[in-house]
Amino acid sequence: EGGWENPETPLRFETYVRHVVSVLKDYATLWCTINEPNVYMYGGYVEGNFPPGMKDINIGFNVMANMVRGHAQAYRVIHEIQPEARVGIAINYRSLTPDRPWLPLDIWTAKAVSHLFNDAFPRALITGKLSFIYKSVSIPEAVETQDFFGLNYYTRDLVKFKFSPENFFHERRFPSGKVISDTGFIANVPEGIYESIRWARQFKVPIMITENGVENADDAMRPRYIVEHLH
Repeated sequence: EGGWENPETPLRFETYVRHVVSVLKDYATLWCTINEPNVYMYGGYVEGNFPPGMKDINIGFNVMANMVRGHAQAYRVIHEIQPEARVGIAINYRSLTPDRPWLPLDIWTAKAVSHLFNDAFPRALITGKLSFIYKSVSIPEAVETQDFFGLNYYTRDLVKFKFSPENFFHERRFPSGKVISDTGFIANVPEGIYESIRWARQFKVPIMITENGVENADDAMRPRYIVEHLH
């Protein structure tokens, strides 16, 4: 029925959360309401390479706004059922840096894409306002609905301005000389996890690294990747 495009979905999500937490409250006090809402929106509605496979940023904006509302309602339901719970989200932070740091267009493009992908959702939980580059909506019920920050980090992209509206005026590539995973999805850039933690400090709640790793069929790349990221 439209998933998070449907304005009724936050209410249905609240019903679902109420049932799940009622059943599992004896076994868990740490809850992540939505994993990577930024990836869901960006992949499904900007790049179009995840379901539902659209390239419509306006629909994507409405989807993210509904996920912010759903998270806020889930946060209050969980604390109602389980006052001692800690509730947060998990954001996939992708290190997005200018490909040509001397070029203002690349600097602006990297900031714009980083805002859309990394910043928009978690900042809404601080300000009560979901803001894209060109529009915003007030969601006051989202303020202070985060007891911890779940941080997922995998890799870094270099961002270059490109006149292609269908690709949000940019293209991305991995830094040169980095080891790439089997599928070409992840480059081993461990300094980016340090950057991600510094970035997450702005939200002023405890940070938990909720995801990190790499897909690697023969397990040759993964041990070095994990040790270097821990270091």
